[in-house]
Amino acid sequence: MGSGQRPPRTSGGDFAVSLVVLSAAIMKADGKVVKAELDYVKSFFLRQFGSQKTEQYILLLRDVLKKDINMFEVCSQIRNNMDYSGRLQLIHYLFGIAMADGAGHQSEIDAIETAAKYLGVSSAEFRSVKAMFIKDTNSAYKILEIEQSATDDEVKKAYRRMAMKYHPDK
Repeated sequence: MGSGQRPPRTSGGDFAVSLVVLSAAIMKADGKVVKAELDYVKSFFLRQFGSQKTEQYILLLRDVLKKDINMFEVCSQIRNNMDYSGRLQLIHYLFGIAMADGAGHQSEIDAIETAAKYLGVSSAEFRSVKAMFIKDTNSAYKILEIEQSATDDEVKKAYRRMAMKYHPDK
């Protein structure tokens, strides 16, 4: 590739395949794949790709679930072809899979954290997204990425900053 040329972009189908592989990695992280996780992934794919493509991707998912997955490779592919806010939304999606059965198992959370690192998501933003799904007494502060000692003004500023970060019109 000569100087000034851009690398080829990943097509929508390539991204969907990467998404299938990453979904499978999270689904099998705890050693079992449950129907609730499969239903969550299928529902997401229906909304994103329509019924015909979803059927193809679910068949692919069933095959991928039987294989070893190199998360570094798939995350690198996604990182190189998706902007940062899209990668944050991807972390939300992965937590949705982990929580589909009503409990985020530690092995699933660990796999999502690994994916977040490979995707180039900062640890602070990972903790913020995690706090949206895994509740504890400090969740609101973690989501806003502030300390418990924050003033009301600091809380308002953090809320506005977070709203700007995740607003769909950005």
